[in-house]
Amino acid sequence: MSLLRAAAADDAQWTTGTYTTGYWDCCKPSCSWSGKGSVTRPVRSCEAETGNTLDDPDTASVCDGGTAASCADHQPFDVEEGVTMGFAAAAVGGASGLKGDENCGECYELRWTAEEFSYGGGAHPDIVGKKHIIQVTNIGHDVSGSHSFDLQIPGSGQGIFTTGCAMQFPGYEIDDFDCGNNYGGCEDVSGCADLPGELRAGCEWRYSSSYSWKTRNGKSDNPYVRFRRVKCPQELVALSGTEPLDNDEYPDYRETEAPTSSPKPTYSPAPTTLRPTMEPTQSGCCFYPAQTSVDVCAACESFAPSDNWCAQSQSNCDHCSATWCGGGGATAAPNPRPTYSPKPTYSTAPTTPRPTLAPTQAQSECCFYAPPGVADSCAACQSFASLDNWCAQSQSHCEQCSATWCG
Repeated sequence: MSLLRAAAADDAQWTTGTYTTGYWDCCKPSCSWSGKGSVTRPVRSCEAETGNTLDDPDTASVCDGGTAASCADHQPFDVEEGVTMGFAAAAVGGASGLKGDENCGECYELRWTAEEFSYGGGAHPDIVGKKHIIQVTNIGHDVSGSHSFDLQIPGSGQGIFTTGCAMQFPGYEIDDFDCGNNYGGCEDVSGCADLPGELRAGCEWRYSSSYSWKTRNGKSDNPYVRFRRVKCPQELVALSGTEPLDNDEYPDYRETEAPTSSPKPTYSPAPTTLRPTMEPTQSGCCFYPAQTSVDVCAACESFAPSDNWCAQSQSNCDHCSATWCGGGGATAAPNPRPTYSPKPTYSTAPTTPRPTLAPTQAQSECCFYAPPGVADSCAACQSFASLDNWCAQSQSHCEQCSATWCG
């Protein structure tokens, strides 16, 4: 991988603080109609009775009395350890920065994060940091605010469109497709047995170690994510039948690290950088979220006193995928798709205030941002330091961030 491409991947813009849900209503996806998004062709839809791919993008949806339905193979699936793929409906606005139909055909790398809802729901700890690569095939008019993606998962709820699946699969009752729970779907894997055979694998995926729905005291659900735009992988393009016209302008989801650098970076008055130079320290703090439901800014003074690069300013904090809390309380939510100024340039041998990334350390190692009162920082490491940011990439990076490396 070239330095330029690796650096671009490392500097990719991540949107943080949004959550996901699941659905499967069998309706023809919005992106299967003509004129949706800047793509090579509309997203593939299937004839409800036969399952064959439809050639006419203007065939009416099975949910509106027509014959066009969502294709059964648009279910989530495993690719390799720590990587899964699938399809999703995109938000029509809100903190995610997504714009519904304009996102048709685009692909995103989702990383499950440790944030929780007030009731305790969120990602299972075992999947935090793992990747789910999705392609946008639909839009959700009820997906907005901090809600970013509605993932296509059989058995996870039909929502308001409860007739499509029964039309596509005659002989099944409406309740068979989500265990009678339109919003949330089946509580456990046993409900998957009621679905048509074509949909069971995706339903069972939901309860596997890849997603772990409701396996933590019934509260492991609707995971939070951070996400970025990536190049659509061929595994998804082969199923959807389409890709964005600008697909090659985005990094492959595998491009997450830059080459190893010397352990101590050098600095110059006007460097070309892989990480922006420091800004003057601002009044506020930079919070590295733990697996907790507390208000991050209310707890900011307790959890984020570290005087490191990430805490120098809101801009720096955003680069570290953390939450900036300004002054005596929370500021407005950070821009979900930040732009960074000045835009860094790259050379073959840059002198940088941030070194290029070293290979990620083993998962048993972590970089701990110690709150006051925690005597043994490494004992609490798994609770407070699961965030996948620059500081956590290696012991060298961790030490430059004035944090504690736990090997």
